[in-house]
Amino acid sequence: MKKYNVRLIPPTRCTSDKHVPSGNRTLLQVAAYCRVSTGDENQQSSYETQKSYYSELINNTPGWTLAGIYADEAISGTSRAKRKQFNQMIEDAKSGKIDFIITKSISRFARNTVDTLDCVRLLRQLAPPVGIYFEKENINTLDATGELFLTILSALAQEESRSISDNIRWAIQKKFQRGEPIINLNRFLGYDQGPNGEWIINPEQAEIIQYIFQQFISGKSANKIAKELNHTGQKTLQGCIWRADAILRILRNEKYIGDCECQKTITKDYLTHRSSKNNGEAPRYYVNNHHTGIIDRLTWNKAQAILADNHTQTDHRRGPKASVFYNLICGERNETNIRLQKYHRFIYNNIARGDPIHGRCRLSYPVWRCRNKLCLSNTIYEYALEQSFMEMLYKLKRDYTAHGESSRITMLFQNICLDNYSKSESDVIRANYEFFLHCLLALPDTNISGIKLNICGLDTVNSDSHNMTLHSGEANSQTLYDAPDYLSFDACIYKAFIQEGVVCGDEITYTTNFGIKLNCRGNSRTLDDFLGFRKVNNDGSLALIAQRWQIPGIRLHSLQK
Repeated sequence: MKKYNVRLIPPTRCTSDKHVPSGNRTLLQVAAYCRVSTGDENQQSSYETQKSYYSELINNTPGWTLAGIYADEAISGTSRAKRKQFNQMIEDAKSGKIDFIITKSISRFARNTVDTLDCVRLLRQLAPPVGIYFEKENINTLDATGELFLTILSALAQEESRSISDNIRWAIQKKFQRGEPIINLNRFLGYDQGPNGEWIINPEQAEIIQYIFQQFISGKSANKIAKELNHTGQKTLQGCIWRADAILRILRNEKYIGDCECQKTITKDYLTHRSSKNNGEAPRYYVNNHHTGIIDRLTWNKAQAILADNHTQTDHRRGPKASVFYNLICGERNETNIRLQKYHRFIYNNIARGDPIHGRCRLSYPVWRCRNKLCLSNTIYEYALEQSFMEMLYKLKRDYTAHGESSRITMLFQNICLDNYSKSESDVIRANYEFFLHCLLALPDTNISGIKLNICGLDTVNSDSHNMTLHSGEANSQTLYDAPDYLSFDACIYKAFIQEGVVCGDEITYTTNFGIKLNCRGNSRTLDDFLGFRKVNNDGSLALIAQRWQIPGIRLHSLQK
């Protein structure tokens, strides 16, 4: 075998992995890292002890100079995302401000195996390399065997973290089973925490909650309510402006009626601690009457019915809100599921000089027609649908008030055979019926001026003031007093109880969610039929409808002369 002449070239840079790199430097810049995972008193004592210990250790060790004490307080070690001091320490090491890091143990440094090894390898690849010394395990990452032991022990630390997470989750579930919610009331609008942990209503914040619910059930959208709160200078509990999603979260929060649902969210990954919605992966716990509610249950049920209806509507689109009458079905043909289609009709109208708007104008108003072009059913005005529906409700209210258990709606409900339903279904039907009666009796009996409502078809009205064209300003007080009222449509009642309506000419049969059908007439009326009705102006005063464009809700578009 041929022998070669080999000449040794000695190294010019130290690449040894042995112990602390102190040979070429007079002073070694040493930093210490401390961490506690919770903020209780015992952990706080350990936190301060670690800082004091490492400051004294580094300052009293020859050849070492203190590069800094990096400490994260009440921060979990399973992820470095929120550990600001830890991340700052790594950046300082990469900038050459740190030569060596000392920490108590692997679990104090990180409880995530990947984070631990990534940081160790990153620091070792620097020039010169930066080592980490774990006191408890007696591991120096600059040693050749250090990474092997570090991998094993950091995996054990991660498994210990998983076990702790399981124990905490078990303890929390036990609290939920006892009806003890875990809620930070300092970050919850409407309530303060009492001296014994009880829920105390905050009167000022409760007014905002009540305002949101009342405006929503009166027909306003979440976006509009948010704009109104911002316009009045109201802020959220965190001092931010109101947005529609914040309004909707409040409307769906059962805690405002005194109930409490626990474990709505779960933590699937103990390393990231990210919570997600509980979609059935874990049990939920519902506590009735846990505390004093801010909102009564009638208002709550009404709001939930509107939210559910908005979610199931098929007429989703950007822009103006869809009409509640999307569930109307044509009954003129022997076919099923032929829904009525909403259109906007336009007519031209010359408004007389002396009225608020002059010249040639175009009126637009919504109408409904069958989707099937072969159907001969007439066009139905949406304003006639609204007026007839409210007249039907007032007729039911007058009858129930006068006859009680002998009223028409009571007899209809008694004829329903609830035995054909399961217990849960019959309970829902009965609850919907009782809720409908509450809403029915809550309808106002007077208009905004305190005058008793005149319901067309129920109350006697002056024939001279009805179904005739009036001129603005010519109606006397007696005519105004005798005229029938143009009723304000309660869309909340329609959304809460009406599943669908079958249209047959002038009559509509509404199917309710409490098992009975309600017949409504007067739906074929046109705009001219509402001339002579009494309406409420924007300033709260009363006036007679003398022109088509004065009907509430009709849009008026001016045209060029």
